[in-house]
Amino acid sequence: MRCRTHILVILTLLTTLLAVVASVRAAERNVQVRTTVDLRADARLAAKRGVPVLLEFSASTCSYCELLESEILRPILLNGGYTNKVLIRKVVIDDASELRDFDGRKVSMDDFVQRHNIMVTPTMLFFDPRGHELVPRMVGINTIDFFAGEVDQAIDTALTKLHAHHAALPPEQVASVGNP
Repeated sequence: MRCRTHILVILTLLTTLLAVVASVRAAERNVQVRTTVDLRADARLAAKRGVPVLLEFSASTCSYCELLESEILRPILLNGGYTNKVLIRKVVIDDASELRDFDGRKVSMDDFVQRHNIMVTPTMLFFDPRGHELVPRMVGINTIDFFAGEVDQAIDTALTKLHAHHAALPPEQVASVGNP
């Protein structure tokens, strides 16, 4: 009788564990890096949170972009600890649409890509809410284990620079950040 009870407890625990794992995997599949069409709105949200904008330049047929998203960016989005560290968005460079730039002007995707000198996908840029790059851009992707640490370090450095820049501004300029 005792053995049967132990087996039932173990089976219940295993079933619960499998359900949790399935639920987590379903959540991972549903989390996506949001494609932006309005960087001004994203900048305002980033300014409100006091975080930099990580902008991934991607292409629709870029397998390395998908690798970057599945192995690094989506896990960051799933990790609640990054909400107060970075706002992640992407632009798809082979999309023929327009987007609203940090300054609120509409610009073609081609012009935006050329202005930021994007030659390779994936490329990640780290912006302050006014659209100024905070840290050196990250071009391409290398060994995932090392690259994830480099992305994390770039996020931390961008956040530190953003906070240091805000600390040096007069109060009236801090209030206008995100409202170019």
